[in-house]
Amino acid sequence: MGRVRRLIVGGGAILWFGWHLCSSQSLPAACADHDATWNELITTQGLEACVKHFEVESNRDPSDESARCLWGITRVLHAVEGLGQSWYRFGVRDQFYLESVPFFRLPIPSNADPELVSYDKVRFALEEFAKEIESAQKALAQPADSDFKLVLKIGKVQFDWNDDDKRSSAETFKAMLQEISPAALRTAGDDIEVGIDSADIAWLRGYCHVLLALSEVVLAHDQKELFERCGHLFFTKIDSPYLLTQYRHADGGFDPAFISDLIAAIHLCRFPCREPARMRKAHDHLLAMVEESRLFWKLATEESDNDREWIPSPTQTGILQVPVNRELVRGWNAVLNELEAILKGEKLVPYWRIYPERGRNKGPLVPEEGTGINVRRVFLEPREFDLVLMVQGSGWEVYLEDGKLSTPQAWEQLTRVFGGRFFGFAAWFN
Repeated sequence: MGRVRRLIVGGGAILWFGWHLCSSQSLPAACADHDATWNELITTQGLEACVKHFEVESNRDPSDESARCLWGITRVLHAVEGLGQSWYRFGVRDQFYLESVPFFRLPIPSNADPELVSYDKVRFALEEFAKEIESAQKALAQPADSDFKLVLKIGKVQFDWNDDDKRSSAETFKAMLQEISPAALRTAGDDIEVGIDSADIAWLRGYCHVLLALSEVVLAHDQKELFERCGHLFFTKIDSPYLLTQYRHADGGFDPAFISDLIAAIHLCRFPCREPARMRKAHDHLLAMVEESRLFWKLATEESDNDREWIPSPTQTGILQVPVNRELVRGWNAVLNELEAILKGEKLVPYWRIYPERGRNKGPLVPEEGTGINVRRVFLEPREFDLVLMVQGSGWEVYLEDGKLSTPQAWEQLTRVFGGRFFGFAAWFN
């Protein structure tokens, strides 16, 4: 019996060790297959199926960085899809004046039968978008593995804007990106592959912080009066107590009603700050964006590979075929330093009514020290946002201080390296 017992115990130990060894060795291979699974699911089932799959995978093994990051990446895309689906249900208008409004620059098809939309519904849609982006940002914690790598076929991503479960060329990632930036992916096909590494995870976290900062600023303020009087400029069927919103002018030609609506909309851009804590959160997100952008460039410039880069370092080639040299990287880091100084209140934005001539390329330069707006206090001590008074100047005077100025000539010098394409690079680099 003793010999049998020893054989059983010894055999069990060998089996346990063998199973443990095999399972431990197979784990990296399984993780390496996550991107293949993502590519398959995104092609055949879409974003929601991907979100559910990688939520299960990341919860099953919290140490699985590939599953966790794929869950975060997909949740960002799913949040954008969800916001677009809300806009479709609400019958968002396809109008030129919405192209510059945050959260409306999406290629949403027209809806012949939209639902009646209220201010609360629009606000709820934005709140849900922000919640999902925040969850995604938390899932995108920096990978500890320096060799972290995912190869994703982003060209296969479909945003089902009208929620009909049908694939369309107008609902691709490429179409969405080109709506935001017409030059983006101009030469790329639909089979776009991107090599996602640790640097790209930092970049995406930075973008999450930008989206969250914008969301918090909007949600901090009450725009209900603007919506009820002029919401028909944004949506085709709004819930409003005013009769004028039930009658819409015909498109094309001069329309006095449309001009009146625009004037009223400008007049009504006077938003009480109901939730000041959101402004403080927005400030935190902007500072975090600066840190993530710095981290991205630190990691990117340390890379030795050259594999399907979304944003290349000076020694790499990107899939967008836009070269990035060392001068651009140094220039961007200098911009980040200046932006951080403004956000922290270490430098002030010159008050244009004191230094007006510089804006027309005349007169003396704005001095290095003088009177300016403390942007930090704009976020930490928020007041009613009044567009007309901000443009006129008096709306800023409560935030005026004397100190070091972030001068126009300093910004001209900082952005000169971008050759007139600063805002395009800023949107890309975040």
